[in-house]
Amino acid sequence: MRLILRNSLPAGVHSAISATLLAVVVLVLADGNTTDAQGTSPAAQRLQFQTAMASSVRDACDPLWQSVVTVQPIGTADSAGNEVRADAPTTGIIVDGDGYILTSNLVTKANAASLLIRLDDGSRHAAEVVATDHHRNLVLLKIDTDQPLIPADLSSPPTMQVGQTTIAMGRYGSDGSPLVSTGILSALSRLEGIAIQTDARVSPSFYGGPLIDLTGRILGIVIPAVAVGGAEEETSWYDAGIAFAIPAGVITEKLKRLKSGEDIRKGLLGLVPKTKDPYDSDTTLASVRLRSPAEQAGLIAGDVVTKVAGRDVQRFQQIKEALGPYDAGDTIDVSVRRDDQVVDVQIQLADNIPPLQPQRLGIIASSPADQSESDQDEAQSQGVIVDDVIPNSPAAKTFQVGDRIVAAGKIDNIDIETLRRLVVTASPDQPTTFKVMRQPDADQSDAAPLELSVQTNSVAGPITGKTPTSWASDWKDADWSTEPLKLPDVPNAAVVLAPSVGESATGRPLGLFVALQQPGDPPPEKAIETWNEAAKQSGVVVCVVAAESDQGWKPKEIDLIDRIAAAVIKRTGVASTAVAIGSVSGAIGGDAGPADAMALAAGLSLVHRFGGIALSDKTRPPAIRVKENDPETAVHVLLPISDDDSLPTWGTALRRAGYAIVNGKPLDRAGLLRWVRQLQAI
Repeated sequence: MRLILRNSLPAGVHSAISATLLAVVVLVLADGNTTDAQGTSPAAQRLQFQTAMASSVRDACDPLWQSVVTVQPIGTADSAGNEVRADAPTTGIIVDGDGYILTSNLVTKANAASLLIRLDDGSRHAAEVVATDHHRNLVLLKIDTDQPLIPADLSSPPTMQVGQTTIAMGRYGSDGSPLVSTGILSALSRLEGIAIQTDARVSPSFYGGPLIDLTGRILGIVIPAVAVGGAEEETSWYDAGIAFAIPAGVITEKLKRLKSGEDIRKGLLGLVPKTKDPYDSDTTLASVRLRSPAEQAGLIAGDVVTKVAGRDVQRFQQIKEALGPYDAGDTIDVSVRRDDQVVDVQIQLADNIPPLQPQRLGIIASSPADQSESDQDEAQSQGVIVDDVIPNSPAAKTFQVGDRIVAAGKIDNIDIETLRRLVVTASPDQPTTFKVMRQPDADQSDAAPLELSVQTNSVAGPITGKTPTSWASDWKDADWSTEPLKLPDVPNAAVVLAPSVGESATGRPLGLFVALQQPGDPPPEKAIETWNEAAKQSGVVVCVVAAESDQGWKPKEIDLIDRIAAAVIKRTGVASTAVAIGSVSGAIGGDAGPADAMALAAGLSLVHRFGGIALSDKTRPPAIRVKENDPETAVHVLLPISDDDSLPTWGTALRRAGYAIVNGKPLDRAGLLRWVRQLQAI
């Protein structure tokens, strides 16, 4: 069998490429001793090809090195212990002969006193920040120098094809040693439409450097970034064979704004999807964010988005990708389908939307089960069933157990996930209208629904101490037991306290509290004994987890915590919306420690897993990005404080990002677990 490897390049390539890579290299795989017509062995052929490739890579890179510079942060805080030093030199590229240099935002994250540029000739120059593109993780710098600078050509971006060869260029160390890494272009339109992807292995030294093809043309600028949900830190995937670059054509379009000193930010629209999965074929809106561009343009819950910025869309992921190239201040066209009519609007994207103020109605709900295939039963299977009502909540005055909610706001045939998002984003100043089928008419498809108007209340503020009366003993008499939890490749010791599966036929869905131990705490099997009675009373599974090392928690354990929580949920039938993480004692008035910081880091990183974070208000916050609280995964934070005056500084930052801060006062374990179980309430 023969594998024929051809590398076809456009005209105008370097002579070394023309002379070698355009030739057909034949590798005979059927017989390792087979030679070609000239008597060359397969091993020699491979060496010949590799030598030719190396020569071609050098030829592609050589003309660009004079434009690739070293960027050195000076006067940064000590970052000992971190895998990636904040003050490590990285790369930049000259984009204008007047001294403009483009690099990644890694250099400004170091909070350096100054930035030093080392040119290809070895000379050093102080640089100042001109502007930042926050949307694309890029920073424009400027140096003053009389010596001539040779800018890289970004003006004619080539046509890119997945599978073509790519070369990442960078500088290493204070002496600016050249770095090269090769790969292929593995994907286009990544990071929600802003970047291209390569499998070239890059380290932080490459960030800010060019990604080129075999002809030396610049495809893009490499940035520190990870895919959504991939990791917390943008540098976490370095040297992993997954790297991202901002296309050269996009950079060319943005340079004028950056040179003028204008910062660029991501353009926000304010849509809240009905579907939980962005890849579902459904672009129906569950709601729109209050005071967002979408609301101001007249979009409403129930609208079906059909086109964004000229692109047809069938999934919310496509909406995100369509918005990717656009920044705050840009105006786009959006088309929606409403009541069998198409509505076209122009919307100016915003750089921020007022923070989320998570709201609650006060019901425990479920989806009605299908009982037959008849038309009547199909109608009865639609909507949301009210299983319980929380005392003293807004719902307590209007809803009854057994009610079937068939519509909310402008959305008919509402489902439970859509209802949850609609309520979370409801106006704190305007009531929401619900249509309800009530017993004895709840099962009658031709009965007229009741129309209820309810003003939701904020999740933030004093903790809700009341729970549905049916929760008082629904799991108390079950057979609870303690078992160690061991998973492959998870070294952390973990113990789970849970009822036997199927033990209680009447029990409502359980909650789950993942309690992280402080270094030096008793073993998990001993620590979990203190949770026994509270867990039974509250109907909450407890999983106590110890750090891998006695030295404390490490960032890499965030993924291990996620795997542990997922395993417990699968085994115990926990409600996925009633899962919280915290330290074993921080939220009940105990001393703060590394477990509290880890709980905060894991809770903010794993929003798909944890709906609540319980920790001490004395927690020393970890070095972690605080992302805006998303209506799709709205997270609550419980602190043992009595009022907002006791809110720590980092708590204020969380509130500004839209997180609901619940004042829990010093709680006992039962009170903490009741809060965990109530996370499932809508």
